[in-house]
Amino acid sequence: MPVKISPLHVRRSILIERSPDQVWHQFSTLDRIRSWLGIGQTVHQFDLVPGGTVELSVDIEGSAHHFGGAILVVEKNREITFERLGSEAADNLQGYEEGWTVRHLTALRSIVEGT
Repeated sequence: MPVKISPLHVRRSILIERSPDQVWHQFSTLDRIRSWLGIGQTVHQFDLVPGGTVELSVDIEGSAHHFGGAILVVEKNREITFERLGSEAADNLQGYEEGWTVRHLTALRSIVEGT
C-alpha cells in the first residue's frame, strides 16, 4: 500500500559511504537508534515493524512534549517511513520546519562511517 503524502510531509536523506547492511545495523536495537536519533530529543519507543510505534519527546522550557506515530513502511536496507505527529504539530508548523535539519542523519553517518 503506498504512503499517502500529506501537506505536512517532509522527507530527509543523506549519503552514507557504507553498505546498506552497515547502515541498517544502526536500526537493530533501541540503544543504537537512540545513539543518533536521540540527539536533542528522547526516543522512548521505536518498534521497527509496519504498524509499529515511534514515540519521542523533546524538552521545551522544562516541559516534555511527546510526538511520534505509526511506522508506515519498513523495507530492509532501503526505507523506513513513520508519521511524526503531535498534538501541536499543525499549530507549530513553522517551528517544526525551522527545526528540521539533517543533524540526526549526520550523526548516523558518523557512527556508521566511523568518522
